[in-house]
Amino acid sequence: MCRTRADATPPNIPSASTALSRLNALTVAAESHQSSYDRDLFPHWITITGSRNTRDQDPTTWQPPRSSFRCTYARAWIQVKWYYGLSVDTAEQAAPTTMLGTC
Repeated sequence: MCRTRADATPPNIPSASTALSRLNALTVAAESHQSSYDRDLFPHWITITGSRNTRDQDPTTWQPPRSSFRCTYARAWIQVKWYYGLSVDTAEQAAPTTMLGTC
């Protein structure tokens, strides 16, 4: 049986320097709360009452409690934004930049 460490880096996460380059290449725009998004279109997404739901937060409002994992988290978060061509607001761009400083 092959066991993998739980704190192993997920695949396809760029290096800190590549992540910073990709972050700087993202379009900076004001945060949008477009009415075209409807959570009802995603019935498989559940919200557990009473739990802290971090999946709907960005690095400006949530960071991993383990400071040693913040570099990996920032690199992964940037990769998703870059891969899907998503924009960031000014605060969203600043927070991961600071987190990359822990790499």
